[in-house]
Amino acid sequence: MGVFSSLVARAAGADVVVTGLPDDAVRLETLSDLDIETVTINSDTGEPSPEALCGRYATRNGFDVAVDATGVESGVGTAIEATRDGGTIVVIGIPSTPVTINMAELVRSEIDLRTSHGSVTEDFFRALELLRSPDALPIDSIVDPADPRRPNDAFESFVRAETVKPLLDIDELQTV
Repeated sequence: MGVFSSLVARAAGADVVVTGLPDDAVRLETLSDLDIETVTINSDTGEPSPEALCGRYATRNGFDVAVDATGVESGVGTAIEATRDGGTIVVIGIPSTPVTINMAELVRSEIDLRTSHGSVTEDFFRALELLRSPDALPIDSIVDPADPRRPNDAFESFVRAETVKPLLDIDELQTV
């Protein structure tokens, strides 16, 4: 979700910076190859901090928009720290446990918190519009063909972060 979101943001004209952990190396490398700025966060120290990232990449004491695709509480907290006053946070990662956030900080900073699951009609129309332009979203760069007879292998490879988006080509089944 994070990789695709960064491509959509760039297609919309945004300057994009994507952060990830060392386990996200394949995803970060793929985005870097597409000329999207990437930063690996040290799992042990949390460096570079949100403040350091803002100082390096943001122009108004924080990012205008932060997209959290992690699905973990710390991801939302980091997004709050990195978003400028009056900015927007979009949460697309789905947490498996309840998340506590500092509402006072959001209110005082007038940060707009939104969620998205890509399942409202307007999202589909926007996605279709982007896909009409073959250069807008370099889909071929983020998908990895996988054997449709071995879907578990594709899923396992994704879980191990060895692939960005596995693609099972079911047309291939008809040729077998």
